[in-house]
Amino acid sequence: VLSALVNIRLSKEGEILSATLTRSSGNAFYDSAVLRALNLTTDLEPPPRPDLMNIDIEFASNEMMR
Repeated sequence: VLSALVNIRLSKEGEILSATLTRSSGNAFYDSAVLRALNLTTDLEPPPRPDLMNIDIEFASNEMMR
């Protein structure tokens, strides 16, 4: 199972300001695909609280198959 951790910074409107790989999966192709998917993502829902404007999300390959 591949797993990558990404820090995502959002604007108060839900725009993705940055996405930074903070823990590599060990597979450059998977890491690149995760970041590419985030770069192609348009705005998200606005964060309901200011503390959710900077979040860490773990992307796991086994979760993508469900």
